[in-house]
Amino acid sequence: MRSSGRSKGFTVIEALIAIVMLVGVMLALFGVVPRVFQNASHDAVRTQAAAVAQQYLDSLRQYVQANGSNAGLPAAPTLAIDDGDTYMGAGTPAPGASPSTFVLSNNACPLVGGTSLMYDCQVTATWTQNGRLNSLTLESYVTSEN
Repeated sequence: MRSSGRSKGFTVIEALIAIVMLVGVMLALFGVVPRVFQNASHDAVRTQAAAVAQQYLDSLRQYVQANGSNAGLPAAPTLAIDDGDTYMGAGTPAPGASPSTFVLSNNACPLVGGTSLMYDCQVTATWTQNGRLNSLTLESYVTSEN
């Protein structure tokens, strides 16, 4: 029997092409992974902002319901952002204290036009993350019991 002259295996050219393709895929992944971690960190802080704003909005609702008035609303707390475990990319300073705080404000829960017992309460949370100012606003209508 005669052999066809072809060996079963990879040639050097095929191996080099495979290595170049593998390196290309790895470089693409290394470019994407830090961005994924940054997005996850941003989403985690936004979720914290929503929770903090909701707690403050709940306290405003309880106050208006119990007192039948928007006079003397509770002051907004200042809460530090829990940055948690963050990805330390190139050039990122080591974490120290909290990167920022949530600043909460309300719209003084004005009466809804044409009513005498319904109030429109809004709470806005603002914070700075990665040098960008972010904000989130929650709104709730409150009916006074008085």
